[in-house]
Amino acid sequence: MDSTLVSEQALARTYGESAWQTVTQYRRATQLSKENPDLPRAEIARRVDRPPSAIRGWLAENKVPPVVKGLRIAHERGWIDIDPASEQFRALNQLVAWIYSGGGISVDTFAPHFSTDDPLMLGTLTHLLRWVGLSYRCRDPEIPDRHREVVPEKGASIFGRVLTVLGAPIGVKRQTEELAPPSYLVSVPPHHTRDFLRIHILNRAKQTDDGTAGRYVYMPSNTYCQDIVDLIKSVTAGSATISTQDRVWISADAVRDLAGDMPIRTALATQALHGSLQPPTDRAVASTYRATKSPGGYRYTQLYEQVQDDDRSRSKVAYDLPISESTVQSWRRGSKPHVQNGLGRVRERSWIEPDPEGEIALGLTALLAWLFARGTLRDTYYPVFASRSEHQRTHLERIADAVGIAYSTYRLNDPDHGTEHRPEEDGSVLGRVLYALGSPRSSDPFSEPLIPPYVYHHPAHARRFASIWVLHYADDWTAETPTVTVPPRAGAQFPDTLEALMTDCLGWSVERDNPRQLTLDDPTLDFGP
Repeated sequence: MDSTLVSEQALARTYGESAWQTVTQYRRATQLSKENPDLPRAEIARRVDRPPSAIRGWLAENKVPPVVKGLRIAHERGWIDIDPASEQFRALNQLVAWIYSGGGISVDTFAPHFSTDDPLMLGTLTHLLRWVGLSYRCRDPEIPDRHREVVPEKGASIFGRVLTVLGAPIGVKRQTEELAPPSYLVSVPPHHTRDFLRIHILNRAKQTDDGTAGRYVYMPSNTYCQDIVDLIKSVTAGSATISTQDRVWISADAVRDLAGDMPIRTALATQALHGSLQPPTDRAVASTYRATKSPGGYRYTQLYEQVQDDDRSRSKVAYDLPISESTVQSWRRGSKPHVQNGLGRVRERSWIEPDPEGEIALGLTALLAWLFARGTLRDTYYPVFASRSEHQRTHLERIADAVGIAYSTYRLNDPDHGTEHRPEEDGSVLGRVLYALGSPRSSDPFSEPLIPPYVYHHPAHARRFASIWVLHYADDWTAETPTVTVPPRAGAQFPDTLEALMTDCLGWSVERDNPRQLTLDDPTLDFGP
């Protein structure tokens, strides 16, 4: 993607026509003061062409213009010049699509909101927000039959400005003149357009998985209908036609092409969020490296391979690529980027897009569920798994063996603390894989992780995920009717999503004794090999 689409200048203009001038004046003033501590503020004001009162506020009172604060936040989150090859941009593109198809941006504050109507979509949305580093809160509708709204928290208005720079509409979409898809779609790879369409179908089509793949999809305006028809024809093997009442009929061939599997809704959500029906992908794992930099981790691996295949001088190679001559020289002398080494270990262990029915994939899902239930993913992506009983330790040992990891046990039988299990090698690599599947890190602003879509799509993974929770939080996991108590640390929304996984995906009978307790009637459990 062209960096001008999320440039500092473009973002600054959302604050007003003169905002970029304020940025340059502020930066020049602070630089002059730092380089010349004895230079009078009046002289600095003259040089940067700003009133002395403003300079006094910036230098003596440490006041920072809102536009400068906004740019700082955008840089910290990696939203400026975001790498189009990264998982972060995949998420950003889909959140733009969500604004078009099931959300909005406030005209006054630029704060975005996103609508969700079931646990699958709530899980999809919250994991997209996780990739762009935003926490959220749920706002339940005041009017019955209205959608729940998800509202980003810290950095929300800055993020809304980023979305508008990319082309997302502000205010009421039906009142937006000449509403059209974002222009960046013509310059990025087609898979971003396919993701854009998947989100539209998930949000705007009638919710049905009755075996028919064709869908009527409601659009904000009639002119926008034609744009969507054109996009569908350009990136799918199917067709689409404009119907009445601002609806588009998307053919079964087009929907199946975008979904790739049945059931349609869970397949669309899995493809959109994970980029594959068999996560994790190498792009997602690589994107955990250099997450807020450009080029990001995945693009960095591609650059490394380009350098190895290019026989030209390092100056010519560096001139054509977004890397320095010293980096080219270092790589040619045998050094490898951390991301290249990490991906190599992941591939050796067969953790990239494993067979979803195989024990490696199911074992990774079990470890993901374990982190959700009783574990921690540290800032370094190093996972720590906790246990409270001998039964839990026995099952963890079997799961770890299936995945191919060894671990050490600490604080065994300590009455004051739970037992911890820590991988002995490739721990942070395993953690990056689990992050790509859906686990947050302990320090991330994202505080309430929900079940990722691929778990809903594959029944074997749904059973494995649910079984791990029964193992950890049932009053008696061997009973015919165990009661699972979801701890508060899992968040307010998790009990609903866990219940939906058990009932909708597994067909278990579940009764809610209270908001955090689920009583199961003879569940079919699967803890692994």
